Amino acid sequence: MRSSELQVLVGAGAGEPEELMHISAPRADGRVSLRAWSGRDWSRAPELLERDAADLLADIERAVRARRALYPEIGAVRDWLRVPAR
Repeated sequence: MRSSELQVLVGAGAGEPEELMHISAPRADGRVSLRAWSGRDWSRAPELLERDAADLLADIERAVRARRALYPEIGAVRDWLRVPAR
């Protein structure tokens, strides 16, 4: 059974803060809901967003290419978002 959200932590890098995202499973239209926090101010309420799963994955892949740490690994994020490898 899948959890209702995947927690993704993107490490800081190149002037960008750490980011924590709780990402919903993709809906039939390929979109996800997410709650996002920034390391600039962990005490703030999360930003609530709706994103295209493929676009979100592209942003996360860019962070990985920029050598920012990622947990869980990119394969697990790709599997969660149900976006095939490019």
